[in-house]
Amino acid sequence: MKPERINELVACCACREPMAGSRHTNFVALGLRATWEHPVAENLWTGRHGEAVAVVCDSCIESYRDILLAVEWEGDEVRYHPVDDLQALPPEPTYVMFTARSGVPAIKCLRCGMCSFHPDDIAQRYCGHCHEFHQRVTEESA
Repeated sequence: MKPERINELVACCACREPMAGSRHTNFVALGLRATWEHPVAENLWTGRHGEAVAVVCDSCIESYRDILLAVEWEGDEVRYHPVDDLQALPPEPTYVMFTARSGVPAIKCLRCGMCSFHPDDIAQRYCGHCHEFHQRVTEESA
């Protein structure tokens, strides 16, 4: 859906005013689980998906106004969900494990972007650049 069409259909999820007067269409990922299909936020690096989003006007973005609603739409039908009714998602992982093209295992820090191929860094989930250990994210919470 084009931003102009979104602004015609959707109200701001903070002030509940029409988005038609906003210069930008601001999507905000809320860290809450969406129980609907569209729109949702996705993170390609971590594989996190199904995160509820809000559409917020420029004025509310600039004033850091609290977001009250998440938005869902299918075609031209728009539904709003109070954020207080939605379940929180676990924190996003701060690292990803991968295998390099050479077949060597590695860890990538999502905070700084650095990769390590050192077996101790991988085993301990350590970033030598940030000098921090990453928290393990369980499969159940991901």
